[in-house]
Amino acid sequence: MPIGFGRLAAALCTMLTAAPAWGAQYTATRLKMAGDRPVEIDGITAGGEIYGYLGIKSGVLRAFTILNGQTTLHDVGKPRFLEVQANDSGQIAGLEVLGPSVYLFREVNGSIRRKRSLTSLAIGLDSAGDLFGTGDGAKGNPEYTHGMEWVAGQKGVTRFKVPGSDGTFFSHVNAAGTVAGHYTTDGGRSLTGFTLAAGQTQVTPVSVPDYTQSNVVGINDAGSLAVTAQNANGETGAFLDVAGNFTQIAPPGAVAVNLQGVNNQNLAYGMYETADKAFHPFVYSAGTYISFKPPPGTHFDFYSLRGMDANGNLVGYADGKASAIYFVATCNGTGC
Repeated sequence: MPIGFGRLAAALCTMLTAAPAWGAQYTATRLKMAGDRPVEIDGITAGGEIYGYLGIKSGVLRAFTILNGQTTLHDVGKPRFLEVQANDSGQIAGLEVLGPSVYLFREVNGSIRRKRSLTSLAIGLDSAGDLFGTGDGAKGNPEYTHGMEWVAGQKGVTRFKVPGSDGTFFSHVNAAGTVAGHYTTDGGRSLTGFTLAAGQTQVTPVSVPDYTQSNVVGINDAGSLAVTAQNANGETGAFLDVAGNFTQIAPPGAVAVNLQGVNNQNLAYGMYETADKAFHPFVYSAGTYISFKPPPGTHFDFYSLRGMDANGNLVGYADGKASAIYFVATCNGTGC
């Protein structure tokens, strides 16, 4: 099965190599707001600013940022759906659904500016305040799926599609505006990962040795990549690409790996599955794997790590049969 976009099954990778030892554990803490309001974490910047949204009351959502323990709320209207991105320049932007329409938004001097759009996913905000995302295909046709950039200070949105591809998907952007993602061919059955430098119109394909398909799921400010790949036999793998040198990511005891990103220290992170069909979050640090357990008194079946700052601190989502939470995980050791 080809590696899909944004779905767990599409990124699961079989462990192929013997694994190094486990390192220090993280401590995970549930993120709670005053009044225990519903909260969703969308990510964390390299500088450690957490961002997302929370429910103020029924039908009212607010964007939030948290930096050095201080929470700031941002009034973005009354969207019924909200997706927030932030950068270390103190800017926020994203996507919201107001009534029947989808809008891109950005906060400028405390006011919200909007742009109606077909965009279905806001994936990142670079240091200049340019917002990136992926747009839906016309009437669900994947051949019209495209990457998107809304440049700060401009009214128009630039759409991008790799020539000859069925669809083009942006997954992550670094501070300099270099985008990572993949494009599809052969009716969507074949994936090729790529990077696209700021201001350029031609992608750089990313190929993993001995693999025929690829998907770049993360990029850091130095250009290191988190990559998933599949070979001609359908076997999959997860890799950290540092300056063209690929390291396979294979946590001890894993039967499958979902790689989700890489931070500015080249720490790769994601989730792995064990033979008992349990899922566990992990961090890979220079040959060592670091794991952590959910907050005390909780048990979850699924994890999604939403981002990691430059110091190795993580934010994420955990889902179980009884509840779901968003959490912050800090490292207790020196490996992160």
